[in-house]
Amino acid sequence: DELIARVEEKGYQTGTHSILREYECSGTHIQIPDSVTCIGDRAFRYHSELQSVVIPDSVVSISDSAFDGCISLEEVMIPDSVKEIGSFAFSSCKNLRNITLSQKLQKLDTALFSHSVSLESIQIPAGVTEIDRFVFHNCKKLKKVVIPEKVKSIKDEAFKGCESLESVIIPEGVTKIGKDVFIKCSPDLILYGKKGSEAERYAAENGLQFAEMEPCRSEEKTGVAGEKIA
Repeated sequence: DELIARVEEKGYQTGTHSILREYECSGTHIQIPDSVTCIGDRAFRYHSELQSVVIPDSVVSISDSAFDGCISLEEVMIPDSVKEIGSFAFSSCKNLRNITLSQKLQKLDTALFSHSVSLESIQIPAGVTEIDRFVFHNCKKLKKVVIPEKVKSIKDEAFKGCESLESVIIPEGVTKIGKDVFIKCSPDLILYGKKGSEAERYAAENGLQFAEMEPCRSEEKTGVAGEKIA
């Protein structure tokens, strides 16, 4: 196939269903061809020189450990065509500061950003219903997180070692918070939620600070923890 041949000339190994299976040549800036629909397991794993990657709208899935250990990767924008991202996909990306996630995601899989120690902020897509184990483990610079309304569970050690984490807004719909979710976080961490919620119960049982969120009037803009902003 001519298209597949041109892809392979750029250093990609592809199989059936337009899966990018392995990237073999060096490069700091990569544009994935729009013939690719899936970035396969470990496709870019440990490519320490990779600084940026352009992911086309043709891609619908990013598999396990796809960018694991890409220590020079600084910023990633994932198009809304992507419906799932596998475990460890952006783990140990030590210089990753910002990432824009697809709004089609429904789950943040195991250890997705674990040990990405420079990650400063994250906007979790509104459709996400589950935050799996170790997702933000050891994200040392992460400061504030807003959990979307549709999330039902936050699993074990999801935020373990987030030593700069100051505030997490947890909606009333979260009914399960796992073991050691906020262990080794900042001593100033405050969980924000509604009175009588799972967030309040969890904070009380684990010696964490809790603050009740005041309902926001529709005409007001709000910042972290429901505080009014100009």
